[in-house]
Amino acid sequence: MDSRESLQQMLAKAKVLEEKLGKTWLEHFQDVSSPEDLAQRCEKLGVVLTSQEAEQGFSLLQDPSEAELSEEQLSQLAGGTIVFK
Repeated sequence: MDSRESLQQMLAKAKVLEEKLGKTWLEHFQDVSSPEDLAQRCEKLGVVLTSQEAEQGFSLLQDPSEAELSEEQLSQLAGGTIVFK
């Protein structure tokens, strides 16, 4: 799986969590103690995380500044490139 597919899967899972918990869904995970804890909480809500997704999610919760997408990630997610003339 390439990074674009991985990013799209993570965003889809985040959307499911938001639909179940509301716009403040991230607040429900602020006190997770480990990637395993995050995975267990998500599983209780019907969202299964891979070990890699749990690690990435836990890392993002610990340092939200990492949650910003790079220009390359945004381009990959959008599936195209904008050309300015």
